[in-house]
Amino acid sequence: GERYVGNHQVHGPVLINPAIGRSDKDPKHQAGDSELSASRPEIPRGQVGYKTFMNSIITENLTHAGRGGIPGTYPLVKSFVGLRLQGEYLGLKDGMIDDRPLWPMVYYCLRSGDLPAAIHCLKKSGLTEYNEIISLLEAKLGNPNNPNIPKLEDSIRFSYRRFVRNETDPFKRITWSVLGCCDISDEHSEVARTADDYLWLKLSLVRADSSKEDSIKYSDLQQVILEEYGESHYDAFNQPHLYFQVLALTGQFEAAIEFLARIERFKVHAVHMAIALNELYLLAGPHDTSAPLLFIDPADPKPARRLNLARLIMIYVRSFEFHCPNEALHYLYHLKNYTDSEGQSLFKVCAVDLALETKEYAQLLGTVDGNGIRNKGLIDQFIDTHVTAVSVAETIAANLVNKGLYEDAIALFDIANNQEGILTYLCTMLSQVVQLEGDPNSLRTRLKNQAFYYAERISREGFKSERSDLKFSFFTLNRLITFFDLYYEKEFPQALKVLNDIKLVPFREEELKDRVFDVTHNLTSNVAKVIPDVLLTTMNMLFAQYQKIKSNVEFIPRFQEGPLEAQMSYLRQQAKTITNFAGMLPYRMPGDTNSRLVQMEILMH
Repeated sequence: GERYVGNHQVHGPVLINPAIGRSDKDPKHQAGDSELSASRPEIPRGQVGYKTFMNSIITENLTHAGRGGIPGTYPLVKSFVGLRLQGEYLGLKDGMIDDRPLWPMVYYCLRSGDLPAAIHCLKKSGLTEYNEIISLLEAKLGNPNNPNIPKLEDSIRFSYRRFVRNETDPFKRITWSVLGCCDISDEHSEVARTADDYLWLKLSLVRADSSKEDSIKYSDLQQVILEEYGESHYDAFNQPHLYFQVLALTGQFEAAIEFLARIERFKVHAVHMAIALNELYLLAGPHDTSAPLLFIDPADPKPARRLNLARLIMIYVRSFEFHCPNEALHYLYHLKNYTDSEGQSLFKVCAVDLALETKEYAQLLGTVDGNGIRNKGLIDQFIDTHVTAVSVAETIAANLVNKGLYEDAIALFDIANNQEGILTYLCTMLSQVVQLEGDPNSLRTRLKNQAFYYAERISREGFKSERSDLKFSFFTLNRLITFFDLYYEKEFPQALKVLNDIKLVPFREEELKDRVFDVTHNLTSNVAKVIPDVLLTTMNMLFAQYQKIKSNVEFIPRFQEGPLEAQMSYLRQQAKTITNFAGMLPYRMPGDTNSRLVQMEILMH
């Protein structure tokens, strides 16, 4: 017979009632442990698909089909039977209806899923000995759970064994076999010539009560398709649609999707179907999202597989996440109910990873304007999750801190509205560069601009933290930027005035205790790190001023020396105070700081 399966949809059974339901128990939208084999929907009836196939055959042979204009399954089947059998009715039994043999008409009506049409054929034949088949079809049509159905099936099975099994009419045999669940080992190859027909036949023989002698267990059929036949039997990579369909129509969605995902051109379809099935609670998933894409759980009934949807989606988005982060986020959103080993939402984890890899922080999380108001980013469109731009930004910032990328982390802390994080790492970075000479393209210049920006905002918005030492330290470092800028510009008086306003370094003996207390109790270690450079710079300026005044004294008459001597004495007193301050600090100054301070103080005497 012709192999039309590869070019047409594989169709589901018509008369199956294998008690296959759906599970709504798993919070991840995936089937629970004990319901894998029973967590599938009733197998899709094939009437639409098979009718489409019959229509296509008739359309290709309109001249010989004699279809006419009457709608309905019966005229369609009548035309189709005429084309398929081409008048070869040898061996067919029980006469004709409308010039067509009875049992091919009944079979193709059943194959199309139209029970009333099959009943019409049997009644039209006028053969009263088949009333039990009519009764069974009417019972199935009225109520598939009718308690009389098993009794009628037993009666048909008995008649099949006595009278029908050895009939020469293959259509009669397969019809009785399907209706009575008889002779399950007979593959009826004269009629069921394609994989499509084979699958329909086998699924039609599945019964919920698998303890019956003449019935097929659903799991056994699945095992035959997946393990005994498998990819090699179906030439899967040359006929991927066929293999996918036989897996899907036997309820093995996990294996079907995993197979499709291995073929690049079908990966997108695999992902979309997996997401849709998962939303319908029809996928069995892993307990641990680090599991392989497809795997066997020993606790599951054979041949059940589990599909790691999280891994499938994460693998898929890698191909476009850099140039289409918005689209990637929409796929990752489906992981909102999954968690990693630490209990974090996988959607959040993936959003964080996406931001870290693409560095598109502004696009994904938004930006903060000069008024401290955050403009929305892509992540804000997902409003029905606990994953927010603020929480994602906070996690990214912590990740960047762990990598030592403090400058990037500061911007993320701003998005997260974490002033403490902003100032902590801004102070850390400022303490490393504040004493350097500014270059227009240097890190110091960038940090200077940031420091001034955040200082202005905090002054306006207020500081929402109890860490007063952090705020005090930040504003101290912020003013020290100006102090060192003036120093490198040789504006010593202005620089010393700024330093005096900061109240970090004592210039009078009575200020010593207060300044030491501030450094040790009211400021963070970041300020303490720059104090040696501040002291040396201050001493350099005092010494330079002392030298300048001293050089002028040599050209001034002795009777006019009084005011200049007083100035030099004042500078010496300031230098002495600074040296004492350095000695009173409860930590070791780096290098030769103390000796250099003492040396310059001595040179001023």
